[in-house]
Amino acid sequence: MALSTNALLTCKSYQSIEEYAPNMIFVDYKNATKVQNLLAEKYCPNMTSTFKITTPETYAIYITREEGGKSVLLSDWMDRKMPFIEWTLGLNDGASCLVKTRQMEDELILCEGGYLDAKSTPSA
Repeated sequence: MALSTNALLTCKSYQSIEEYAPNMIFVDYKNATKVQNLLAEKYCPNMTSTFKITTPETYAIYITREEGGKSVLLSDWMDRKMPFIEWTLGLNDGASCLVKTRQMEDELILCEGGYLDAKSTPSA
């Protein structure tokens, strides 16, 4: 069974994080290898450099609105249209605290290190 971010990071999840203040971080998947190796270096030195996350090759896919129209990168189009697609398809109907999750995602993207301490995530 696959779980989405919105199914995992609910208001109840955020309340538990605030209440229990666990030693927990959110990591951009691109930096997961670096963080895992840092943890291994400290706690499991024999496992250092055993973690490796590979990312798929990137392809530039363009869409064109109409004959002779302007071409737009599919990823740019998706970034702009995703809220409408989510709403139209009802992808977030059962989700809660979406604003907190989106704020955290935005902070994670802007964060130079690629990770956030769970205790520093946005409050309700």
